[in-house]
Amino acid sequence: MSDIEGRTDPDGAQSETDKEEIRQIFDTTLPVYVQKDKILSIIETNSITIIQGNTGSGKSTQIPQYIFDDYVKRSKPVNIIVTQPRRFAARSLCEHISRSRNWPVGQTVDYQTSLNKQCCELTRILYCTTGVLVVRIILTKTLQCFIHIILDEVHERHQPMDFLLILIRTLWLRNSQNVKIILMSATIEIDKLVHYFRQVINGQIVSAYQFQIGDRLFDLPDLKLSEAHLSHEAIDLAVKLIKSFDHEDIHEALRFQRGKPDSAKFNLVDYDECIKFNYDVIPLH
Repeated sequence: MSDIEGRTDPDGAQSETDKEEIRQIFDTTLPVYVQKDKILSIIETNSITIIQGNTGSGKSTQIPQYIFDDYVKRSKPVNIIVTQPRRFAARSLCEHISRSRNWPVGQTVDYQTSLNKQCCELTRILYCTTGVLVVRIILTKTLQCFIHIILDEVHERHQPMDFLLILIRTLWLRNSQNVKIILMSATIEIDKLVHYFRQVINGQIVSAYQFQIGDRLFDLPDLKLSEAHLSHEAIDLAVKLIKSFDHEDIHEALRFQRGKPDSAKFNLVDYDECIKFNYDVIPLH
């Protein structure tokens, strides 16, 4: 069976393999962890949930795991898809969960960034690009292949995301009202999305539930722009990292600085190294 035709039957019984996959390994320092139970309750009692949380709050990696563990504990079938606007994000988030829970990529958790990749039927958390889900929905004409659909970084307005929102709203109303829709972002125009998904069903107004993840669990020091500088330790570390690429299958590296002064400082440090190791340095500003 191909990944486009569907990997799992969301109405099927939970397997013993799934039950064995629960490992309570969560990062308790993330803001999302404090509100874990509340988030699960909100998602369970609402058809459409909009979650807003700062970058680094843990929403992209933790919330799919919370849902997975909750459903497996209750012996309910689970099948989650999480969209990302970029291929790198889909792959790296999948690999992060794989490492933290000791799951091999391609089984319980997997990623898909093109339609050529085959996915395992055991996959329960799938990270994919927005375009992959768009094509899947067009071909199946339903959302029923999944129990939870999570659209991450929904504030990034581009053609695939806008088209995906249209498809999801249309098909959710037509034949998929039992599917949970979760929209997540760090910066999001909540009022517009709430209005977009507000519908009258059986004489009742159905609207998206809004939820704000709390602030960070640690204080961030105030730093004046005039006091900011690039330390020699940071420069040395960056140079060592780039040199280490000679032993890996890495041929290019992007390095970000705040502006021209830091770029110039880096270039001075790199000059001798570039000659020695035959590097090409291309400053961009």
